[in-house]
Amino acid sequence: MGNYNGCYKWSHCVICNRRTTTHLPDGTCVCKTCIKEDKNLEKQKKNNINKNEEEVVLVFGDLHIPYHREGAIEFLSAVKDKYKPNKVICVGDELDNHSMSFHDTDPDCLGAGDELEKAIDIIKELYKIFPDVDLVDSNHGSMVFRKAKFGGIPLKYIRSMKEIIEAPKGWNWHKDYTYKMNNGQDLFVVHGLRKNTRQLAEQYGCCVVQGHYHEDSSIQYSSSPRQLIWGCSSGCLVDDSSLAMEYNKSNLKRPILSCVIIINGIAQIIPMVIKDGTWIGKV
Repeated sequence: MGNYNGCYKWSHCVICNRRTTTHLPDGTCVCKTCIKEDKNLEKQKKNNINKNEEEVVLVFGDLHIPYHREGAIEFLSAVKDKYKPNKVICVGDELDNHSMSFHDTDPDCLGAGDELEKAIDIIKELYKIFPDVDLVDSNHGSMVFRKAKFGGIPLKYIRSMKEIIEAPKGWNWHKDYTYKMNNGQDLFVVHGLRKNTRQLAEQYGCCVVQGHYHEDSSIQYSSSPRQLIWGCSSGCLVDDSSLAMEYNKSNLKRPILSCVIIINGIAQIIPMVIKDGTWIGKV
């Protein structure tokens, strides 16, 4: 241990997540497991860029614009101002596309063209707040592509989401998305695969965050001899009183308004607190 400035402590390798006592002063692991698996020191350092700096990831979704909760965009702006995220991810359903739904639509809602135009006007506010966002495909957000497939229209005929909603260059869509956090762990982001996020995290072997389930805003941890991981549901930011959300009226559980902040690999729920029907104006 003398070659490593006498650093000797029990900890966990930030690369292989195994318990080890061999670290450099900056915490980088040079344990036998990593060496055996041919993870040399330079590769370890590369994989842990900025691990000593605070990393803040903001995850939001399920706004269902234009049927989003009043004050939701201002709430996200306040979250940004308070936590100053250096990475922003959307779990999908950024738009509702109610008028194109495969299910029954309300005749008193906006028509498809008017709904899209209104949604574009609103989401442009988000572009100003968050010029760079990674988004995942979702049942509502990707409705136009689902409709095209159902109607037998090749995707080559369809414009990209970026073109359709006039999104900035920094907005990019993915089927699902994996992000390497600064603690060395992967964060798997998907719109919604299964209700139990802990089981989903165990299935993928990494931390997971998803949306889709409006009434679920939670974090569940799972521990093994190798690692501690968590699964998170981000809640939503919908207007539950809108006609587009009428289908949910029979559900005893109500939507939970929230987003997620992940600081150095640790997730926390940020609720959008409502009083007398209005957001309180602070986080």
